[in-house]
Amino acid sequence: EIKESHSGGVCSFKRENLSFLKMDYSWETSKAIFEDLKDSMVLLTKWLRKKWQEEEEDERKGTILIAIKENKGNIESHNKKKEICKNCYKENFEKKAEHQREEKGRILGDWKGR
Repeated sequence: EIKESHSGGVCSFKRENLSFLKMDYSWETSKAIFEDLKDSMVLLTKWLRKKWQEEEEDERKGTILIAIKENKGNIESHNKKKEICKNCYKENFEKKAEHQREEKGRILGDWKGR
């Protein structure tokens, strides 16, 4: 247990049965502990690397989906604009043709009437 006492802004720790501070381990025991820690760290780094790769793939998939949605929206709006332009062109063409027929009719009508 570590007991913490504050006196005048200074922290002092009282040691009572701190097993990790006792350095009476033999060389073999220390080596075994180190190897165990090393193995667990290797496993931890592999696990973290795998998690990071999964997160990156998910992010990439998300950005690709967003890009596809945006492109799809842009294409749809472009097609709508094309449709509107075609309709405007048709209307203008029909108005011109109608106007030309009227003019032709007037001219022919006036000419016939003479």
